Amino acid sequence: MADRLKGKVAVVTGAAPRGEGVGNGMATAILFAREGAKVVLVNRSAERAEKLARQIKDEGGEAAVFAADVAKPEAAEAMADFAVKQYGRLDILHNNVGIGAPGTPETVTLADWHKVIEANLTTTMLCTKYCLPKMKEGGSGSIIMVSSIAGALGLMGSAGAVAYSTAKAGLHGFTMSVAADYATQNIRANCIVVGSVHTPMVAHMGTEARERRRNMVPMKTEGTAWDIAHGAVYLASDEARWVTGLMLPIDGGLVALRQWPRADGDGIRFMLFQAVRRLRPGAPVPFPDQALNNDLTLRSHAKGRVSKGRAVKGCCDTLRPLPILRDVRLLPTLRTRPMPLPPYEVIPSVLRGKSALGTDCQALSVDIRFGT
Repeated sequence: MADRLKGKVAVVTGAAPRGEGVGNGMATAILFAREGAKVVLVNRSAERAEKLARQIKDEGGEAAVFAADVAKPEAAEAMADFAVKQYGRLDILHNNVGIGAPGTPETVTLADWHKVIEANLTTTMLCTKYCLPKMKEGGSGSIIMVSSIAGALGLMGSAGAVAYSTAKAGLHGFTMSVAADYATQNIRANCIVVGSVHTPMVAHMGTEARERRRNMVPMKTEGTAWDIAHGAVYLASDEARWVTGLMLPIDGGLVALRQWPRADGDGIRFMLFQAVRRLRPGAPVPFPDQALNNDLTLRSHAKGRVSKGRAVKGCCDTLRPLPILRDVRLLPTLRTRPMPLPPYEVIPSVLRGKSALGTDCQALSVDIRFGT
């Protein structure tokens, strides 16, 4: 067992996963304990939290369970008091509670909106509110928020996630505010921006959605809860003593990197977002006027008619028949200068499956394979 968090007391909210497998909170709690911290496992389900506590203790770690709904002020205050009473101090707060719900501003219900905002934002505020005085008494502290790329990017091709995206974006502002307000008191606040990791929260999406999520990551690999937990250990430790106000993406490069097409023989796959709900079978294919780096334009012939457009990522949440792409041609342009291309082959196809929120969706996929 390592000692990066030796002598520290950590509170992890949303510690136990909802289903089978390892969630972000569970992985973080386990690694905190392995690094020497005494961990308070906060969960609405006492049974799941007790199971996690036994696993930590079996490894030689130390953990205690606090079962409550910390969206309630009295429960959040009691949680902070419990940690200090149990272990004598409070050094780390890992705010991991979070849920989602589908919907755009037009379709989300008010009940879902309030539920998502409460679970993601209000709970974080309340836990932070009551843990801060305990950290001030100890002379230092590390507060970690757990956000999502949904709060940093607009996610096309789903049924909408306006409540979830708004709540996660709110965590970014909350992090910066807490970091600014308590920097002079040696209390740090940072935020992990979680990418498309595979956890029990998204297991219901199925294998096809899991593969799509893996493929959209620049590194073309799947993230796990352990990747998030390793980042949390760093932010909680004294190694990050001079780090505050940080948005730390752990996402395989998804937020920071963009595809730039290269004529090097690699296959380049473009997901073409289609407003298919407005199409009749056999009608021209309308491409949105958005460009991927403004470098490639696609020309398609659908049922003998020509339409032009740009390559973008995404899919549509409809199962109406898609027009048939009979021919796709690349028009090489780079702003106003020609971009030479080697010989290439275009393979259009229709992809069907689940969106990021579990709704049925399909998309036109054009696979462009360059020769040498």
